[in-house]
Amino acid sequence: RHSATEIKDNNTTFINRHSADLDIHQGLMIDVIPLDAVPKSKWKQLWQMVDSMMYCCFNFQRLPAHKGKVTYYAEKLALTLVPSFKARYKLWKGAEKRLSRYSLADAEYVSSFGEGATIMRQRFPIRWFRHPAYLEFEGHQMPVPEDYDKWLTISYGDYMQLPPPEERVYRHDAVFIDLEHSYKQYKGIHYCVDEKKA
Repeated sequence: RHSATEIKDNNTTFINRHSADLDIHQGLMIDVIPLDAVPKSKWKQLWQMVDSMMYCCFNFQRLPAHKGKVTYYAEKLALTLVPSFKARYKLWKGAEKRLSRYSLADAEYVSSFGEGATIMRQRFPIRWFRHPAYLEFEGHQMPVPEDYDKWLTISYGDYMQLPPPEERVYRHDAVFIDLEHSYKQYKGIHYCVDEKKA
């Protein structure tokens, strides 16, 4: 698994800098984020967080742009100390296996462990997902957490208020966006420009 599954629109273009050399689907995406059981033991929770940080570091294999200086330099050191892709892969898969080993059947809380240090500390009652609410999205009734207001508050704080202007930061390092046309027409123009890298 990866930290998220992406559902992509074939008829759009959204090229991130880190994937501009890759011959992959370059359309606009919606992330589908996995949730894992949080163990009841505080000690096990601590080690789950350590495994989560290791998983994120070696799964993404690139330095985080908006996670703070401590996270940036810690991941830079880890990636420098482990330059081999094969070794990184083994560390990533081992950490993934350990952090996701707890049973959802016995869990009281779940969390997302593939998105970095801030988000992995957020805890959500598993009952919100066993008995979801339904809201309309693009003409379809979609399941959402039972108490979606508390979910959004835990995730974003006062989500009904705009953040101050200095915090309205663009989180993706996109090199080219076109929401009206397929990414396929831009191959060799805005992505896979260098054939040797592609």
